[in-house]
Amino acid sequence: MFLAFSLLKISAQGLPNNIVGQTLPYTWELPFMNGKMVCTMVEDGTIYSQSITPCVLCSASGVCQVCHGTGGQYWYGMGVQPCGRCYGNGKCASCFGRGFSIMNFMTSTFGGTIGYDEHGNSYVSSTGSGGSRGSGRKSSIYNCCAGVPTFGTSRMHTCKNCGDYHSVGSHKCVRK
Repeated sequence: MFLAFSLLKISAQGLPNNIVGQTLPYTWELPFMNGKMVCTMVEDGTIYSQSITPCVLCSASGVCQVCHGTGGQYWYGMGVQPCGRCYGNGKCASCFGRGFSIMNFMTSTFGGTIGYDEHGNSYVSSTGSGGSRGSGRKSSIYNCCAGVPTFGTSRMHTCKNCGDYHSVGSHKCVRK
């Protein structure tokens, strides 16, 4: 399948200029917050991305910043106890001691983006833009999934606008 977009639409979406005419799925890399992001556009227009960035909590050292890698903390009257941040292993609890963090994103064809970090947290954003109808009445897209917590798992819920039962991030409808 070949991709045929206008250049105006591509630059508005932040896609690379060389994506026109490429066979899908197409993968590209770009710099991202002192690391990189690897993106892949698939046949239906969905973009899957993965960012790899230095850990900001440990400054990319991989060492727990509370106990400085010793695994223990001194408490007056109790002596050395296991570190409460790393549970005694001396590794940064944010990046698991690797020095870098990974986050996965999916941008759907309607423009909504869902991100998942390595700790099971999810982040949802959307464009929220609407169009206009022939009657001149402005319609707006109802995004029932915005703000619905998933805690890193696939979650189903019912749209309050149209009643459709669907997984979080997979549905948009016109506001009634």
